[in-house]
Amino acid sequence: MGNFDSLKNVLDTVVDLFKQSQAKIIDSGKMQTNARIDDIAQKAYEKKNIAVSDDIKQIIFDKDQQTAGGTPVYALYLQCMPGFEELMPALAKDLRARKYKIPKWEVIKGVTFNPVIKYFDKSDQEEAKKLAAFINQSSDFFRKKPVQVQKLNLKSPQHQIEVWVGEYRQNDLQQIIQQSAQYKKS
Repeated sequence: MGNFDSLKNVLDTVVDLFKQSQAKIIDSGKMQTNARIDDIAQKAYEKKNIAVSDDIKQIIFDKDQQTAGGTPVYALYLQCMPGFEELMPALAKDLRARKYKIPKWEVIKGVTFNPVIKYFDKSDQEEAKKLAAFINQSSDFFRKKPVQVQKLNLKSPQHQIEVWVGEYRQNDLQQIIQQSAQYKKS
């Protein structure tokens, strides 16, 4: 995510410098309107010689649209344990209907966890709590096993929240010993 911020900052800086140079031309007596400067700057921005993938362009566009209408758009990343996949389509559909941006959810193998909402930026705490209240009423599973809210101190963009769906299962100690012994033999 850091690369798109850097690219966007570089491009914005180039556009600002271009606009400043055009403003100096106006000040030196050449007659051009602000609309013409904006048109030239836009063309210069579009003709940049930086290869940017469609994915990065979409991320930049999404970042610019994050406060459309004054309301932040939250990106929710959904993860689930194997066996909980049947909960995901309905949950994703309900969350999209609430205007959350949700990429394809993923199945996390090899670990177990209880349902949790993870947020990273302090300003996202209230949204995470609202999200938990909504999810906890969304199905019988969540009413029986409510989602908890957890703040993680990891660097992450603002308005990004993770939803983890599963049920912690303690591994049988004997099974762990057997798996460990088999691993040592191979």
